[in-house]
Amino acid sequence: MSHSFEGIEVHESGFYLQTAGMIIDELPQIKDHVIMHKNILDISLKCEGKRIAINDECKVTANLPQHYKMRIIYGNRDSLLVDNSSMIISKSFSRKYFGDENPVGKQIMVRDRPRYVISGVFEDLPQNLHLRSDIYTLIPSSLTSITAADDYLLTGHIRVRIPNPRDVPKVEAAINKMLAGNAELSNPGGRQTVSLDPIRKIHFMGDLEEDELTVNLMSVNAVMVIGALMLLAAIFNFINIVALSWQQRRDEFAVRRSVGALRQNIFSQLLTEYISYFLIAIVLSVVLYLLVAQVFYKLVGFYTNPTLGQALLAVLGMLAVVFVSGFLSAGHFSGGMLSTVEERHKKRAIGIKAILYAELAIGFLFISLAGVIGVGYSSILNRDLGFEVDNTFQYKYVTLEGIQHPMFYESNALRERIRAIPGVTLESATNYSVVTDRLDMNSGYFEAYLEMGGAKGPQQIMAYMVGASADFFAKRKVQILSGSLPSADKMNGVVVNQTFVERYSPADSPLGKTVRPLGGEEGGFFEIAAVVNDAWFFPAHIQMIPMIYMINPGQLQYFQISYQPGQKYEVWSKLDKLFEDVSSQGILGFRSLDVAEEFSRFYQPDRVYVTLTILFAIIICVVSIMGVYAVSSQQFYRQLKDIAIRKACGAEFKHILALLLKSYIWLFCVAAVLGFVGSYYLSRLFFARFAITVAYPWWVLPLSVIVLFIVVFLPLYLNSRKAWKTDPIQYLQSE
Repeated sequence: MSHSFEGIEVHESGFYLQTAGMIIDELPQIKDHVIMHKNILDISLKCEGKRIAINDECKVTANLPQHYKMRIIYGNRDSLLVDNSSMIISKSFSRKYFGDENPVGKQIMVRDRPRYVISGVFEDLPQNLHLRSDIYTLIPSSLTSITAADDYLLTGHIRVRIPNPRDVPKVEAAINKMLAGNAELSNPGGRQTVSLDPIRKIHFMGDLEEDELTVNLMSVNAVMVIGALMLLAAIFNFINIVALSWQQRRDEFAVRRSVGALRQNIFSQLLTEYISYFLIAIVLSVVLYLLVAQVFYKLVGFYTNPTLGQALLAVLGMLAVVFVSGFLSAGHFSGGMLSTVEERHKKRAIGIKAILYAELAIGFLFISLAGVIGVGYSSILNRDLGFEVDNTFQYKYVTLEGIQHPMFYESNALRERIRAIPGVTLESATNYSVVTDRLDMNSGYFEAYLEMGGAKGPQQIMAYMVGASADFFAKRKVQILSGSLPSADKMNGVVVNQTFVERYSPADSPLGKTVRPLGGEEGGFFEIAAVVNDAWFFPAHIQMIPMIYMINPGQLQYFQISYQPGQKYEVWSKLDKLFEDVSSQGILGFRSLDVAEEFSRFYQPDRVYVTLTILFAIIICVVSIMGVYAVSSQQFYRQLKDIAIRKACGAEFKHILALLLKSYIWLFCVAAVLGFVGSYYLSRLFFARFAITVAYPWWVLPLSVIVLFIVVFLPLYLNSRKAWKTDPIQYLQSE
């Protein structure tokens, strides 16, 4: 496993890869870099008469295999990507289309003409590897050199390797300085199109072999943090229970001390017992882990395959915890034997109470955190998206209005065939994806710098331009707030969203205002005809953007198709056959997705965090109840004589219960305050990932208090009932 270091992101929208390469070449700390460019189209090719669908072709520079240290199965590592016809494919892709046969040398045809030659097969890259692809082809050198046409915008990723992690901040500072001093990196609006951002798309890596878990990075950190807190609470509980068992044997140790036993003798015995108990607990934990691991992974949705090194590190960590906590516990208890009985009991009681405070504070933190982020996360998932896509597929396939060409299929004819499929209830079309986490050209979002007219003169603005069929708003229930959709004969009419108005025209209505490309011709403009509500076509992690909808664009790529409940797979199968038919004569392929499943995928890291927190909150409730029960049992045992006397004098159960409750009120209050403060800050860290304000009902915190009350006072109630059932006369006679 390689080590990953935080670095920069080169923003994909409107950035010259040529200039980026020039900057990187000037930095001596960078060992090498690779340029990657995702293909924005789905392509249907053929090999030996067999159709091959390419959905994720990635164009790269020739040094990709060396940069990623790929494991090559077939082909010569030194001549994998030598010209524009070279193609390397993954092992799984090779098996899918060629079985166990070596495909090196096979020609890939585009409309019966040779286009690519398979030059190598590589071992599948890790699932979470950033920009992982099954197919890599060579990116033309003319598009990555500074001599390329300056007006050619090539979007993509640039990835660099820095051998020394200490050079990362130096490189980042140097790039910042270059960006600030190079006017050619600015677009016509005066805004730089290169932005720096911690780990998201571009990483600075050291000794690169595998990438970091970019998809589940937050999940990994969440598992580590809450796992450490959970382990801490469990250790506190373990120490308390062992210490209480030692206290039960205090007379035994006192006798041994009186007959000449030294402190080191008692210390050795206690340490041996502690380590034995702990090792037994670890063995039982491993057995339990093996029994429930798959259930846990399925429940949480977090999968990992620990390496031998990681397993050894975990074992060493646990052994360190065993010996450190064992030495402290045994040393504290054996040292108490040097004090008087009263002092010894007082010190032990204070130590046990302190550990119980810490344990309950962690427990309260988990309980309140689970309530807050559980309800808050649910409100995010169930919020109004501003449009309807229940029971909906989205298909991506390029069509052109009114054009018959072997490469394309006319959009109106395609939409009619979609509507004719049994089970289809609704269809709409756009030139942008209604479910995406990438606001770039690949998803149909064009970042445009424009000039908007107004009473105070022209205003420079930035908005994302997209296109939709005129019936999209009505079919998907996107609410029109003001104005009306432009008529079919008004080619320059556009629609803007609410965020556009709030950002660029908050004081007056934008209706009738014109927008034109910055620096464009005087006659070319769009007129704002309507304002619609904000629609979240992307996850809540992304801030709402100002959008301009072009109505009935000449090109459509995305088709949203709703189906009757219960007919998902029947409709999906028929749609696949339809799109296979319309794409069979050209080179353009298609891809499909379930909108609800895609939105769910966006929140997978957050879901891991929430599920783990709730799961651990339940576990820690049980652990805390055990801890309180053990400590209160010991306290009742010491007070049993007092309880027996009170009961013999006519005390009722409520008096016995109140006797113990009084000593735990402060425990409850202090631990609750500490837990609430911790959960407040942790929940803020969690919700800071989202670009929307998260509100949760007023009853969340009171409910957490009730749960905490049950955790603390349920074991006290059980012990009170147990003490109440004791026969006072029989106990006093035995005393």
